[in-house]
Amino acid sequence: MVSSPISGVKTKECLNTNITSQVKSPNPHSSSETSLFNLPQKLSLLGKEAIQQREKAQKIALQALRNASATETIVWSLKSLSTLSKLANPEDPTDCFDQFLEFHNQIVQAIADMVSIKSATEVNNIINNSNQKSTILGKHTRSSNVNQKGKMGTCEKNGNKHSCLNDTIKLGKQIEREAGNWFMEFLEKALEKGIGESKFIKVHKSLVMKVVKWLEVEQCDSSKRLVNPKAIEIARKLRIKVKSP
Repeated sequence: MVSSPISGVKTKECLNTNITSQVKSPNPHSSSETSLFNLPQKLSLLGKEAIQQREKAQKIALQALRNASATETIVWSLKSLSTLSKLANPEDPTDCFDQFLEFHNQIVQAIADMVSIKSATEVNNIINNSNQKSTILGKHTRSSNVNQKGKMGTCEKNGNKHSCLNDTIKLGKQIEREAGNWFMEFLEKALEKGIGESKFIKVHKSLVMKVVKWLEVEQCDSSKRLVNPKAIEIARKLRIKVKSP
């Protein structure tokens, strides 16, 4: 038996909780911000700009840590799959079936988490950019120049961050696809050996049907095209064996 990836989920949840508590946006009405109103006009404007940059930096750090957490989940899942592939036995595929389906759910969830983070970040950036434009219009020319420079720096950081997140999402999808290809090769071997026995099908019918569902649903892309042409043929053979007396 391969250790379950579920503990990786708990670790990630704990990490995200710690991240949120450690990297938290400051209260806009905090005493440190309120005290800036006592400064001369230009210094007050620059102080507000510094606070805005601090908030942006904290948000960037938070997103980066969340991305790191999701990436760690992918790496952990790969280690689990590595052990699984080493111990997988076509003549007795029960454990492999169960653990692979769990691995697949884990990596799909990790990818979904990263996509959600990316979408939320993009929406937040649109709102922030809109607010910045409104603020810049009412500020002194010097302050506006500072704003523009700060904004450019932030955009560059966001661009790098989005590139990193996109690369991680792409990597996760590639791993998911290649893992699926490996599993179908294993299924073909299992069909020739362990699954060929009617006794195995009777004892593990529900598990086999989960595999069939994975083949029919997960091995199709968003346009319902097969990712792997072998999927339907393997699913058909499994259904025939399940229905056989």
